[in-house]
Amino acid sequence: MTSSAKPLQASSSSSLQTMYMHFLLRRTHHQRQQWRTLFDDALSIKHVRDRGLDHAVEREKNLKPLLNIKNLIKSEPSKSIPLNIITQSKDSLQIPSRPIEFIRKYPSIFQEFFPASINIHPHIKLTPEILSIDSDEELFYQSVSYKEDVADRLLKILMIASATPHGSPGTRSGVP
Repeated sequence: MTSSAKPLQASSSSSLQTMYMHFLLRRTHHQRQQWRTLFDDALSIKHVRDRGLDHAVEREKNLKPLLNIKNLIKSEPSKSIPLNIITQSKDSLQIPSRPIEFIRKYPSIFQEFFPASINIHPHIKLTPEILSIDSDEELFYQSVSYKEDVADRLLKILMIASATPHGSPGTRSGVP
């Protein structure tokens, strides 16, 4: 009786291993199917071109570096900065071309000058018009009406986000 029990145990353990292997294979196959479905869904999304938006982005592509330089100049106590500092910070300021060319492209925003001291490097400062616009912008952002408007818009966005379904129970992000 003992001798017959051993082969039974060996066959039952091998059948458990086989069942476990089938389970793992089915599980990984199911997971691969889910990933294929997600990937196929992502590929099937059609990109709709918006010529107006593309034109606006192309027209304003230098806005970010321009604002970065403006903020750097404003952060200086003298409200001017040597050109070599801008050149050294070209990558962090995201300037797409040589800094001097970029600055000279916008004479209504930046002024190039040589300080009174014996300094070889030209300095860059903001024009008086830009300084005036910037101070008006800061006043606007600090106003109560602006803060109330932002709070109202944020509230609407949160209400819309909470009203949209995020997928039914048992699914991740609405994907079955």
